[in-house]
Amino acid sequence: MELDNSYLKLSKEIFANILEGFMITDNHHRILDVNASFTRITGFSREEVIGENPRILKSGQHGPEFYKNILRSIGEDGKWVGEIWNCKKNGEFYLQWQSIVSIKDEQSGKKYFVSVFTDITEQKKYEHQLVKDLQLAKTLQESLAPQAILEDKISISAFYWPSRDIGGDMYAWFPIDQNRYGVILVDVMGSGVSASLISMSLRALLRGIITRLVEPIAVMTELNIQMRRMFSSSSPILYYCTAIYLLVDTSQGRIEYVNAGHPAGIFLNGNEEVHLLEQGMVPVGLMSDPEIEKEVQFYEQAGRMILYTDGWVDSAGSTFKVHHERIAQVLRENNHLSHETFVEFLQKNVVNRPTIDDISVVALTLKL
Repeated sequence: MELDNSYLKLSKEIFANILEGFMITDNHHRILDVNASFTRITGFSREEVIGENPRILKSGQHGPEFYKNILRSIGEDGKWVGEIWNCKKNGEFYLQWQSIVSIKDEQSGKKYFVSVFTDITEQKKYEHQLVKDLQLAKTLQESLAPQAILEDKISISAFYWPSRDIGGDMYAWFPIDQNRYGVILVDVMGSGVSASLISMSLRALLRGIITRLVEPIAVMTELNIQMRRMFSSSSPILYYCTAIYLLVDTSQGRIEYVNAGHPAGIFLNGNEEVHLLEQGMVPVGLMSDPEIEKEVQFYEQAGRMILYTDGWVDSAGSTFKVHHERIAQVLRENNHLSHETFVEFLQKNVVNRPTIDDISVVALTLKL
């Protein structure tokens, strides 16, 4: 008996102090009891609501069918959970997350209804503002994407699928002079808002870095310095990114590149030989003074190349080796297609959605 009294006392303490609003009604929908949080949320005192129908909280924001669905759910499943607009004593509308459970007293056979709810109005305002902010960031990110280059000797275009509304992948290309082009693809660690902010910060630096320094080793050295400068000293988290940068010289059929821990670029030269562009350095920002090596590839007649982020491999559910073989086959089988048609083919037939990571693909078609 002592144990039962202790348990009953504990139950009353929980009921009185729980942060969620609590309301008990009988089978005739009369309020039997409420807790202090009910009063705090609604503005009604316990004395004002005992014996009343819960419709005193009704906001008028829902039609009759809404309440019929609640009663139907409780009748069929013994519970209802969802969002509902109610009205406080002062007339202020508020949105609450509510669960209603039907409970039967086995001894008396009487049925009771227990409602537990929280005020989520401010949370919803925050969520709506976050959605607006994300949409703005997405629009900004899309507006910064470079326009495709479609010329006699070089064509460059890309497509991007973020795993969320926004992500951390970023690509860019810049004409250096009449014959040379700098092309870069970056994949920032992580996804979502933080990765997007970092990628946009890097994007603001890239044009100046690439057009001023041009050479792959110099570009990657400066990019590494800037990445370390922005994040290493001010954050407990080590931010870094993988990247691959190409300097394409269309007059010499020459590609110089540095790969910074990025998935290998896949290059099909004029003789239909496949080369992997995978040499260079550790990811950007990972070390203060990394060793950087530049590699060179040549092409004759025509060549085609694909650069991509590792989300593509994740979406395909394959290893890098299998993925490389698959893409090499795609390149060979579709080498006859025009650049635009080839990119459309990639979008429709090769990349599989949905993905747990961002996917970016940059395609280059090169001719002498």
